Amino acid sequence: MTPEPDLQTALDAVYAAFRHYSRPGTLEAAPTRDPKRVLARLSARNLAELTSDDINGYMGWAMTTIGGVNDYKHFLPRILELAVQGTGRVHVGGDPESLAGKIAYGEFSDWPADERAAIVTAFDAAWRQALRTSLEEEEAEDWLRGLITLGEPIQTRLTAWLETSAPLAGLHLADAVCSEILRRKDARPPFGSSDEYVPYEAYSAWLAGPSVRERLECLASEIDDDEEAWRLRQALDGPMPPYPEVWRG
Repeated sequence: MTPEPDLQTALDAVYAAFRHYSRPGTLEAAPTRDPKRVLARLSARNLAELTSDDINGYMGWAMTTIGGVNDYKHFLPRILELAVQGTGRVHVGGDPESLAGKIAYGEFSDWPADERAAIVTAFDAAWRQALRTSLEEEEAEDWLRGLITLGEPIQTRLTAWLETSAPLAGLHLADAVCSEILRRKDARPPFGSSDEYVPYEAYSAWLAGPSVRERLECLASEIDDDEEAWRLRQALDGPMPPYPEVWRG
């Protein structure tokens, strides 16, 4: 999506917060990687001009098999900007939720306060703009799940989402419910520790709860587009499976 003023201000603040991290001259890497080739691609343009193809590979490998946290922090503003624009999502580590996971992997809770605030503000601004954006262009839930991954409390945001009267925000809520139905139905054990699901469980319960259903039922009278009505009906009629025990570890 194209950033509106609030989101653009937030992205500019991320660039400012991380500006003192210089471009790395070398990258430590696992034997299976080619750090010189990766760095050459990352150095081909100014940071703000790097494309998703330039950063491809690095986004998913960063800090695990190539480079360190400070290296990642240099490129993070552009990676986040590409995630907002949507062009970075075709690569691993470029969508909001996996981007948040990568940031969390870098010990986000120990980062300086100004850096953490800039990242959270950008994710929040992206989520709020996404609620006003068509589902064909953006899925607002992706940014909210990113905030959960970052360890950010979301209860006030959930309340605000319910209280937003705009039909588009309600359709994003319906889409989130449909996604949760599928996630629960196709649940798999966590790749690592089940602790990653602890903050998510409350959000999952909220999506399956009565307040969300009531909001969607009220939304039905505001929708006259056939496709939107179908999407809403999927959320209301699709049975929500119980919370998967495999997610509890």
